[in-house]
Amino acid sequence: NMAWEIRPRGAGKGRALEWFMARPPFAGRVPVFVGDDVTDEEAIAAAAALGGHGLHVHRDFDGTPAAVLAWLGSALAPGRV
Repeated sequence: NMAWEIRPRGAGKGRALEWFMARPPFAGRVPVFVGDDVTDEEAIAAAAALGGHGLHVHRDFDGTPAAVLAWLGSALAPGRV
């Protein structure tokens, strides 16, 4: 499977995440970005730089959606949020 992402110069997922995190209702919250592709690396780094969680499905988990969901479930458990 191959996809092309077409975007304006200077635009990217990392900049988009920074833009959202600077505005209500996201300002002051902890960003979580989970990606699985090279095009997600900028946003993974941005989430971490913003004090949040920037995670890669294959690098930080076993590559399965179930592993990501399990982590989200534990990260969002009562008393952790």
